[in-house]
Amino acid sequence: MNSEKAIISGSKKVILEKYKTRVNLKEKANPEHSPYWSRRPDFLVKRIIRGMLPYRKPSGKAAYRRLRVYIGMPQELSKSKLVEIESKDPRTMYVNYITIEELSRLLGYESKIVGR
Repeated sequence: MNSEKAIISGSKKVILEKYKTRVNLKEKANPEHSPYWSRRPDFLVKRIIRGMLPYRKPSGKAAYRRLRVYIGMPQELSKSKLVEIESKDPRTMYVNYITIEELSRLLGYESKIVGR
């Protein structure tokens, strides 16, 4: 839930350049065979998590299939009780960080949802 609120620690400039390079990567011979990196926050988080899993092995494929990533609160979970986890404010923990929402916006994603 709330994939757009996830935080990547590090310099904004370095992180933005890294993901701009990945999003714009094209194969010269056949651009359709190039890896695809979405600009949407939920797909971007899912792709980042895929890089952390052994997705070519059966256990990694099964874990990746079970992964559910949403923008905001999904309808089926909005009625359930939320558990609050105490944590520090990220602004006090990290000096340099960027949220997935901000990264997506800088990569060119425009939210179609009113109020975002």
